[in-house]
Amino acid sequence: MDLPSERPDYEAVDGRSAVGLISCVVDEPPRFHSEVLRWYASLNRIAGVDAKDLIVHVVGSTDTVQLDYLRSQGVAVKNVEPFDTRHPHCNKISGALALIPFEFEGLVALTDTDVALLEDPRTLAVPPGRLASCVVHWPTPSLDALRVIFEEAELELPPLVPMEWPENAVTVAGNGNGGLYVANGELLSRLANAWKTWALWLLDRIELLGDGRFS
Repeated sequence: MDLPSERPDYEAVDGRSAVGLISCVVDEPPRFHSEVLRWYASLNRIAGVDAKDLIVHVVGSTDTVQLDYLRSQGVAVKNVEPFDTRHPHCNKISGALALIPFEFEGLVALTDTDVALLEDPRTLAVPPGRLASCVVHWPTPSLDALRVIFEEAELELPPLVPMEWPENAVTVAGNGNGGLYVANGELLSRLANAWKTWALWLLDRIELLGDGRFS
């Protein structure tokens, strides 16, 4: 198998020069309302991100003490509809779609709530027209399942990339951990709409994921 050996270098920016938006989606279960406080604290108090650059999208009620606190700090809290009840993990797509009307420069970072970010993700060196993410931490879906999915979609399988763990494991480029995605703002509309299209396509064929269907 052929694996990429070199990656081009792109210039990162200083945290004081970072521009753009950072957003997460808070799902209905109460634990997510608690997790978003840690998300905010790490970004604002440690990474130094201004509250006005943070947007929290909420599925369900926005009337909780945690969200009231975020609003009091200047964080934008907005309601979004569930993306598809068949798979709540896809609600982050609703958050991405809701950002399309915003006009902003720089990068957009889409995150989960159960993360603590110690540096501003908008300082990452992301080339124009590209999406940055961390390769999944476990080969899910399996490489065999991914081959079947791409064949069914009549798409070419992306290049294989190594995983840090398990040893000698590989997946396809673009199979990223959903905890953090970073992209240039001008890519957002194209990204969110393609994400919506292919997520719905796959939910209609959920059996293609095999054992990875609930991940």
